Amino acid sequence: MNITPNNVLITNCTGIPLCFHVAITCIYNGDLCVFHCTPSKSNIYGGNVICEKLDEFLKDRKVKSIYYADVPVDEIVKNFNQVKYKKWDALNFNCETYINQLIYQDAGSTQLERLFCATLLCGSVFIL
Repeated sequence: MNITPNNVLITNCTGIPLCFHVAITCIYNGDLCVFHCTPSKSNIYGGNVICEKLDEFLKDRKVKSIYYADVPVDEIVKNFNQVKYKKWDALNFNCETYINQLIYQDAGSTQLERLFCATLLCGSVFIL
């Protein structure tokens, strides 16, 4: 799999089945790096958006799919500076909402929508 700058990576979540993790790649300080929001790591400001080298990111993840997003590295860094203190939150600030806000200026999450629909479906089946 050829990973290049401006790739949005969809990977497995480490230790959590049936979920996916979303991140974006860029050349930062001369290295191919990944910016992503994760509850398991913190940046130097105490927030959960981090930048790490691609090899480090892929140590415990498998890439499921890749798509291109035309986001210049200066926009990624500018966005990081806006959210660097924010803590990961399953509903309001997770990996998907971070990437969607960065690329589309929309903090929606398809994972949350799927979970909501599945909960409604299970609840409906249980009631019937």
